[in-house]
Amino acid sequence: MQLKPIKLRFNRVPTAIAAVIFGAGAVMFFDAAAFGHIDIDMNPTWIWAAFAGCGFTAFMCLKNAVFPSLIFEADSDGIKIGRGLIINRIRHINWDRLTKIEEGTIKSMRKRSGSGDLYTVEVPAVKLVFDEFVDLGNLGYKMARPSKRRNFLISRHILRQPLSDIISTLKEMKERY
Repeated sequence: MQLKPIKLRFNRVPTAIAAVIFGAGAVMFFDAAAFGHIDIDMNPTWIWAAFAGCGFTAFMCLKNAVFPSLIFEADSDGIKIGRGLIINRIRHINWDRLTKIEEGTIKSMRKRSGSGDLYTVEVPAVKLVFDEFVDLGNLGYKMARPSKRRNFLISRHILRQPLSDIISTLKEMKERY
């Protein structure tokens, strides 16, 4: 029996909404710079720069909405970890490099709604520990990132299954592949 691969990608909906917002800004700045229908009290050079910035951001958001960047994938080939939003460098690691799969925690900063003070929250996560030949660096995302050079944490918030199911599936994949 083939095990179902685990795939985590960025959510398309917020990225598409951001693309629409930045696209509308790009249209507004283009109209102000080229046609003058919208009167913005700025130097035309800055209007064109704002148009370029909004247009580029809208294009990148649209690209990520259509082709969302990979965060994490585990299948028969091994583990793939994505390391970038604009240019997604995917790190492929074989199953034999994985030494331990366990439950861990990710520390995350949150704001209090009333006062705006920051506080630390510990969120349950899946912890993957690799051997000494794997160097993951320190780049990652808020809820899926390396904690040390050889450890990778994935928060329960972005997983669509209970942690125990994910951990047992990953352990079974490691044994099988």
